[in-house]
Formats: sequence, C-alpha cells, structure tokens
Amino acid sequence: MFESIKLQNINRERIAKWSLENRIYEPYSILDLIDSLSVDNIRVFNSAMLAMTMYERDMKWSVYIGDLYKEYYEDDFRQRIGFQIHSEDDAYKACILFLWMCTSPHPQVRHIILRRIVSIMKKFGNTGFVSLLIENLHTCNDPYVLHILYAAVYGYSLISRDKNAISEIAKKIKQSHYSDRAQAPLDIIVRHWTLSLLAFSRELGNEDLLSQVQPPYESMNPNGLIIDEWDDITENYFGTSYPSQLLYESINGFEDFNRYIIGTNSRNTSNIYINEKEGQTSFVLLDDILLMINNLIKHEYNWTDEIGVLFKDSYSSNRFKNKTERIGKKYQWLALYKVEALLSDHCKMTDGYKDRYNSNIYDDLPSIPFPWYSDVIPYIDPTMTDEDKCGMEPQEDGSLIIGEKMSDDDWMDRKFPLPLPVFIITDKQGIQWLVLKSHQSCDQVITKLNRELFLFVDSIFIKEEDIHAFNSWAKDKNFHGGWMPESHGAYEFLWNEYTWSDRYKRTKCYEYEKRPHGCPCDIIISNEGQLQENYDGLRNADNFLSTAYAPNEGLMNKLDLYTAERGVVRKKKTDEVVSMNFCKKGFNGIAIRKDILDHYLQDEKLVLISLVSR
Repeated sequence: MFESIKLQNINRERIAKWSLENRIYEPYSILDLIDSLSVDNIRVFNSAMLAMTMYERDMKWSVYIGDLYKEYYEDDFRQRIGFQIHSEDDAYKACILFLWMCTSPHPQVRHIILRRIVSIMKKFGNTGFVSLLIENLHTCNDPYVLHILYAAVYGYSLISRDKNAISEIAKKIKQSHYSDRAQAPLDIIVRHWTLSLLAFSRELGNEDLLSQVQPPYESMNPNGLIIDEWDDITENYFGTSYPSQLLYESINGFEDFNRYIIGTNSRNTSNIYINEKEGQTSFVLLDDILLMINNLIKHEYNWTDEIGVLFKDSYSSNRFKNKTERIGKKYQWLALYKVEALLSDHCKMTDGYKDRYNSNIYDDLPSIPFPWYSDVIPYIDPTMTDEDKCGMEPQEDGSLIIGEKMSDDDWMDRKFPLPLPVFIITDKQGIQWLVLKSHQSCDQVITKLNRELFLFVDSIFIKEEDIHAFNSWAKDKNFHGGWMPESHGAYEFLWNEYTWSDRYKRTKCYEYEKRPHGCPCDIIISNEGQLQENYDGLRNADNFLSTAYAPNEGLMNKLDLYTAERGVVRKKKTDEVVSMNFCKKGFNGIAIRKDILDHYLQDEKLVLISLVSR
C-alpha cells in the first residue's frame, strides 16, 4: 500500500501522521517516511512498541523486518538505513527506529544496525541523546533491542573516552537497571555490556559505580522456571508445525545448539556453573539447563505454532547460512541468556579461560560472578565501523625481492645469503619507528619454481647487565622456526580493553617461559596481540587488522598509554601516537616511536633484542 501511495502526489507528512494515528507500525513505511516524522511521532511509536509483549510485537512487527534484509542484498539494506543524519533530533529518530528493528531474529540485521548506530553516536554521542535513548528504551522487554543499544553505547564510549559524558551514561545505566538489586537485568548479555561500561567509566577516573552494583543479584531461583518435567517434553511440545518441530530439535535433538552451545557433545554438566549445597559442590547438569530453556519458551515467552508459521520462510538451510534465522532461534537464545543470568546469581562460576591452565578449578573460583565469565558472551567489537581505517603505511617498501637472475640451485642452497629484514621504518613526517614485530614476504614465479620467501621479526627486552650473557648463549642458536616465546592474539578481550579490563587481566593466568631453552637471563616479550575474529555487520573485513599488536603491559603502564583506534596506541594525557600497526603489501607489523622507546629503555636499563626467523 505504502509503495503505491509514495508514487502519488500526496503529502508525506500526512501519510506518516495517518499511519501512526492508526497504529500501522510497518518497517517499510516508517523507514521511508522518517524524514517526515517528528520527534513526538517517534515517541508515540516507541511507547506503542514498549506496550506490547515480545510475542505480540514479533507477530505484528518483527515478521516484516526480514523483508527489508535479504542475505544476498546486504548493501541494499545498508543503503536503506544509511540516510543522512543532520541533527540530534534526526539521530534520535533514526536510532529509535533502528533499535526496534533489532527485534529481528536475523543476526546480520542487528549487527549492521549496530555499526550504523555507533557511527551516529560518534557524531552526536556527547550531546545527551545517548542517555535519552537509555531512558526511553531501558524497560524494553525484548533483550535483543537492549543488546544492540548497550553494545553501541559501550563501543561509542571506548572510542570517545569522554570522561564526563561517560560518567552521565554510567549513572543513567545504574539508575535504569541496578537501583534495585531485585530488578537487575535477567539477561547475561545485557549485564555484560552494561557492567563493562561501568568498569570503563571507573577506569577513566569517574565514580566507582561497578563496585556498588556488582553481582550477584536477588533474582528468582532458576529451578522455579521448571513447570514441565522431561516426561512432558516430547516432539510436539512446542507445536506440530514445521517451525515448532525445528525449535524442538534444535534444543533437544542432535543439532548444533544442543551439542556445541549447551555442550552435550562432550559433557553432561556445565563447565561454568557450580551448585553448592550443604558443603558439597557439583557442576549444574546440562539436562537441567535444557529443561529450564524449554519451559521458558513455552510458559514465559508463550511460543505457539502461530508465530512459527509467520516466519516459516525465514530460516537458515544449514549451519553455514546463518545470516538469516528462524524466529525459534531468537527464543531459544534469549531463554539461554536468561537462564545463565539466573544461574550466575545462584551458583558459583568458574573462569573458563583460567580453567584451561588449572587442573583443579575449585582452587581459584572468581569471588564476583561477572557476566564475562560465561562462555556465551559475544566477542564482537562494537567500536568498529565501516568508516574506520587501520594501520600506518610506512615509507619503506618492506617487500622482499628475489633476484630474477638467481638460479634455482642458488635458491635451494641454504647457504645462499638472503635479504635482511627492515628494523626501522619512517613515516611521512620523517619520524623514525622501531619495529617490534613484523612479517615480510614475497611470492614470485620466475622459473619452474614458485619462490616464496618470508621473514618474521619478533623482539624481546633484557636487562643491560645481561647483554653479554645473552649474546654468548645466542651466538650459536638458530632462531628459525619461531621457537622462542612470542606474542599471540587473544580474542577474550577487546582491543580497547587492553591492560585495564578484568577480561584482559584474566588472560594473564598463563605466563610464558622467562628463561627458554637454557637462556641465562630473563626475557620480556615486547608486545601483546589482540585477535578479532567477529566482523559481523561490517562491509569489508579485509579493511581491518585481524590481529592488532600493542607494546607490552609494563611499557603501556610506565608510559601511561592507552589503545585508541584499532592498531594505534596513544598517550593518555596528550593523545600523541606512540605505537602503531603498519600495513603495506608484503610488509606488516607493529612499530613504536624510536625516540620514545630509546628513553624508556634508558630509564629502565633495558636492551631491545630482535629475533629473526625465516
């Protein structure tokens, strides 16, 4: 109807007003007419959406969002939500609409919207409209909306580092969600993003609100969710329609959610949640978690065949086609997130990362059950948007050259001299940077052989007093193969959480060998890496560093540095760039300002040693 009306010479503002007055809330119409809608119109729309149950809203609204997004037309969807934002009012209207579109079960819809909202917040986030979004949406009964809202707020905050604005946002979150310990969010993901923001606000020197509201909370015992026992849960438990059958199989059958998310493929108990009763401890049974999930969907979310049939054409045909999802996936994931929130309030939690290196997990249980100890927490980085560019391009070529006149015999001769790596690079302003870690490569087909050459450079610090002992030990060592300790990318924390967050600090349980292979002195790895594997919602993941490196924690703290744009490290007081990842064809790595590192080494009485591996 609206498509035909738009082609006629009818006042758009009248169309928009008429549709809202008649409670016609259809994504196409509101999106296409948003420039004709006032802020008051959007507030009326927002109030109407808040008044619905999640089930009702999914029936009347969410079912149509998938029509805006088709897996093979992502750019069309981006273009449709990429209209110009000229003012704070425009930003508010757009974000309210976009966030309500996140009721969709399609993860790619939500993640594309996440990137768009963060871009808007970068421009308008310090004007108070972020707090207004929280005020207007914090009572939403669909956690998917709050996931994206608070992920965007956290991402914007990490980028802006606006101490005063973030302080106000943190206070708004505390007031909205944690003023009453019996009313804390019953969703592990909402808790994760909101508490992470409170932790970052504290890191910036604001009031420590996190310690005032930290978990556990006064929630219902998760066993109270169980109404139906296993004898009652059969293949027709959710209904007889095909979508209901899929929901049952996904949760209780031989499917990925049951086997790998819940974990039944390899164990029968949780590896995170521990029951304590009369001095005895035991891990929560996975069957109990599944029982809670089934009951939640049936009795609290009120699943019926009716909603499943509406979404019958929206589901992934296999595990690799997961950009579109059936509505049942939404309900089973939200049920899991609620169950985990309740379990975290009533059980002891293990730290899944530390447990990899601890044979007795009961020895070091976290004293506070923070949500990021759960293994369902997302590793998406909400700071990243399509506008971002990562990495410096050095003046030096850096790519390795294999002489065309070199014979195949010479190429195969281990004794034939190979080019040396680049240890110092220069930027466009003529400033010199020392390479801490790099990879140089080339691949040429000159004769019958495909000649591939690569050089890895890693670096360590040792004490000045140990230099002679180290040289004596190292002079007859072959460092090829990278057998010395080196930095690797860890995905358990975000780039902007490096050094300060609990998520980063928990990864420090594993220490590298300080005196490897008979080395006579302690070594200190010069850098650490953060691995980003989740690029959902971004147009081109190739534009970003998969692993970004920063100077090691000791150097970061000594020089009072912070991780800024991805791959960039700055001084906290002046925002001066101190270290940067660089990227050029055949040459990439991390470098640090030579003058700044020289002073650091002199003050700390350290020496930089570069290790070359071919």
